[in-house]
Amino acid sequence: MDDAQEFNDVRGVRINAGNDDDADTTFEVNSKRITVSVFATSSRPVTAADEDYEDLINEALDAILDVGGPIFFQVAPPRRDPLQSASLDLHSHLYPDTLDFRLQAIDGEAELFQVDPDEAASIADATPDPRFPTGFQPDNLLPQYSTEAISVEHVFVSENCTVSRVQGDGQNMLCKARRTGLQDPGLAN
Repeated sequence: MDDAQEFNDVRGVRINAGNDDDADTTFEVNSKRITVSVFATSSRPVTAADEDYEDLINEALDAILDVGGPIFFQVAPPRRDPLQSASLDLHSHLYPDTLDFRLQAIDGEAELFQVDPDEAASIADATPDPRFPTGFQPDNLLPQYSTEAISVEHVFVSENCTVSRVQGDGQNMLCKARRTGLQDPGLAN
């Protein structure tokens, strides 16, 4: 990759081991979510016990960026001001659009090409079912907002959940949200 082409922000999100024939890794490049699928080859399989999970993500990400750097630079160009964060609504933050790619060896050379989501190794995350049956009833005196009506001002934590400073209806608030919403099994207790 050309030295002039660099990414302001690269963050590993997850590795999905898939089944025996496929796997994928998801990461964010300059605030764009990218998933790269890898399908079975004749090489030695890697198991979770082989390496530390974070080291495995970093190793996979380095290899993918070496092959896909020029492509990712086109679909996820660096922001002009690296300190400027992408302004998102909460819905886009929790359920970002994802660009799907496939990494494949062709004539002994690793190549990366964009694929449709249904050609990816894993199924894309879905938003929670709004009709999910729950005993939880929100207090009607508390303000209620759509995730699209809440703007994310600053992200403190973004792993299994997000903890962010948000703004809704002109008010600054703290938001802790999970992608699974009320379907989160941790809320059962």
